[in-house]
Amino acid sequence: MGAGRPRKPRAQHELNGTARPSRINPHEPQYASEAPQKPAYIAANVVASDEWDRVMPLLLSQRVITPAFRAALEAYVSSYSDVVVGETLKAQPGFTPYVVAGPDGQVKSHPVVKQVLDARKELRAWAGVLGLLPTTVGKVHSAPMPEAQDEDDALLARMEQRGSVVAFKGR
Repeated sequence: MGAGRPRKPRAQHELNGTARPSRINPHEPQYASEAPQKPAYIAANVVASDEWDRVMPLLLSQRVITPAFRAALEAYVSSYSDVVVGETLKAQPGFTPYVVAGPDGQVKSHPVVKQVLDARKELRAWAGVLGLLPTTVGKVHSAPMPEAQDEDDALLARMEQRGSVVAFKGR
């Protein structure tokens, strides 16, 4: 690996209008836009699961989500769940945002307040990565629209994925 700044991805160059052949990595992976599988721990968390189900159609329609980026989506919905749980605790009757701690009677912020603030920061960061904020939606590059396939091409593509077709693609 050479010295200097790391290369920007192709999508970043296209977004910035700086896509020149010398700056494009010809070996950059291209992912198909498809919904990743919802992990079991997300499905078991009602709040996180509902948020996953809410944003998945948005991300698919923008063609920005792939199974390769599942971890970003997991982090986003987990942070969302943490915010909701923390805000629910703060809304309980009798909750006070400050507590008296220590023998000297020092007043400190309730731990839930800090947890909610941290979860909100995390949520905002992951929402930005996924293009779910008004300020970041224009910065996310969508995958190209898939080419229309007739029935034979679709069957051939499925067979290639399974390894059934190896060499012959002619008609």
